[in-house]
Amino acid sequence: MNHHHSLAIFSLAFLALAGCGNDSNDSAFNPATNVDLVFSTFDITEPLEQTLLWDFYRGVEPAPGQPDRAFELAAALRQQSGEFIVATPSDEDPTRYIRVRNPLDLMHQVIGENAVTNFNQGRSEISRLIDQSKPGEFNTTTNNVSIRFTDQSAIVTEAPSADAVWHYPILKWSYTPDKADNVIRVIQYRGVSDGETSTTSPSATYGSEFTSRDFSEFGYNAPVRALATLVIEGERELGLTQEFANASTDFLIIDGTAIGNRNEAGGPDFEFAGGTVDCARVELDYAAQTLVLYLSHNQPPRLDEIPEDPADPDATVANPDYCANLESATDSYQTVVIGDRA
Repeated sequence: MNHHHSLAIFSLAFLALAGCGNDSNDSAFNPATNVDLVFSTFDITEPLEQTLLWDFYRGVEPAPGQPDRAFELAAALRQQSGEFIVATPSDEDPTRYIRVRNPLDLMHQVIGENAVTNFNQGRSEISRLIDQSKPGEFNTTTNNVSIRFTDQSAIVTEAPSADAVWHYPILKWSYTPDKADNVIRVIQYRGVSDGETSTTSPSATYGSEFTSRDFSEFGYNAPVRALATLVIEGERELGLTQEFANASTDFLIIDGTAIGNRNEAGGPDFEFAGGTVDCARVELDYAAQTLVLYLSHNQPPRLDEIPEDPADPDATVANPDYCANLESATDSYQTVVIGDRA
């Protein structure tokens, strides 16, 4: 994650485990090995219901009878969030996309479809540990191994290497029965910047938490909560937190990375529903069928402290006008029901 402020409103500590070993049992069997796969394409057309923003993309749709402004905002949210997962909207139904292309959804599909023997071994080992109530992990970092996916069609068309080869420095499942008794999975992708339009390299991280009783070594496991960040060229970052258990909600924020970290300015501008902003925060409650939106422009996350602290001249304070800190909503409206997330 490139900056702490985007997800400061969320409390998912499990992502801190992304690069760590399992301190509770370093001698546990870790089956992670090198994986090098060639795909005909990285494009995903099914099952789209398992992709990262499928619920959000549909869930922002205003309920019948909402004002025209609500539909304008929903279209803007789909357009902006869709850039991060490279979504192709449906011509027939604007509340759906028909294709995505991004490293998090690709890895999630590979795991869910049991397409890689080594990943299957990892889940099988975690399942065995759950049965025995013993801690352990599958961790590429601990074993110093790597994962590389190659898009054959991109190679044939001589696409830039960053579009044709995706590297995943971390894939991890961790089970710690003496703590939350849940399974945590972390996926991390690291890309290469073009060095011209951005100082931030593309990257993505996805952390998911599963209850041990429902964890399966086959198919798509349903998380109780998940957190994702995606960074794209142009200093832009999307943060998404999803809660599935007890509170069916999505929290999404789009803002800057390196630029947005500085105190003197906000992140890069983007057009949003007829206006210009550089930070958008969304709270989508599927059960209550409500969407609350907070927008800001040219407001940095933090401000120089006034009066300055002589003991700490570089001290800063949270900017109350920055979108992640706003208490009063910019807009809100009622949304449609979308099935399981309702």
